[in-house]
Amino acid sequence: MLKPDGLILVDFASPTCPTCRAAEAHLRRIAEAYSDRVRVFQMGVTTTEEWKRCEVTSTPTVICFLREREVCRRAEPFSYEDLNESVGRVLKEGEPRG
Repeated sequence: MLKPDGLILVDFASPTCPTCRAAEAHLRRIAEAYSDRVRVFQMGVTTTEEWKRCEVTSTPTVICFLREREVCRRAEPFSYEDLNESVGRVLKEGEPRG
């Protein structure tokens, strides 16, 4: 996994998933709002096997990593507000939360 400072959000998505496209818009907003502290990456479940290691069972699933450790996870369906709340909490508290 990558080791940059700050929070890393990994979006596991499928190209045929309509809910995944909606989640992409939420993630763009998060990336813009927290551009100095959050990095967002997308991993296609059809182009990588990483989703198996991360035990992803549905798309979209967004996993938040802080210091190489999973600190939160949002699986479909989720709203921008849900994701923003989770990201804000992790950035403030720096500890695992759902």
